Amino acid sequence: MTRPRLLAAALEAEWLKFRSAPVPWVATAVLMLGIVTLYSSFILVAGQSDSLMAAKLDALVAGAGWTALVSLARMFGIGLALGFGAPTSAEAGTMARLCAIATLTAGLALPCAIVAAIARGYLAPIGAVIAHVAIAQIVVVVGAVGWFPWAAPGLWAGLSGAEATSRVRMVQLLLVVPVAAASVHPTTRAWARLQL
Repeated sequence: MTRPRLLAAALEAEWLKFRSAPVPWVATAVLMLGIVTLYSSFILVAGQSDSLMAAKLDALVAGAGWTALVSLARMFGIGLALGFGAPTSAEAGTMARLCAIATLTAGLALPCAIVAAIARGYLAPIGAVIAHVAIAQIVVVVGAVGWFPWAAPGLWAGLSGAEATSRVRMVQLLLVVPVAAASVHPTTRAWARLQL
């Protein structure tokens, strides 16, 4: 079986699990219900004249009913898109660093995919994650600092202070790449042998 077909089969199996599991559907329903309840409460408050919140919302909400709901959604969307204005260079650097940390962390999660495929469950990879975190803590205390791939992103993020952050080098962060690359082949081989 070719690699694209393996990936397609794995995605199809995941979609089947997602579609038949109640948790994603309940979580989506609760999230949507919460958003609708929040917007509805804003619309109800906007019609009152004695509330401080109403005074603030009256300047933002146009019309009533669905028109008010659409204007509130537009306001929240624009607010999320713009945030507190254009980011400064320091904020842009922080956002870039956060994206890099998220990418590194995702790469370090790939070895846990091997554990999940071999164990055919979710408890073993959770145990693997806990073991990686515990070992990373021990390695940092011993003094290896950023040479352990599972410790480097957290140290670079500043979790141990500015001094530890300044001691993490790019080569230490790049150790994530061979760890992630070494995890891909065994994981896809294990997936090729899995059966539902």
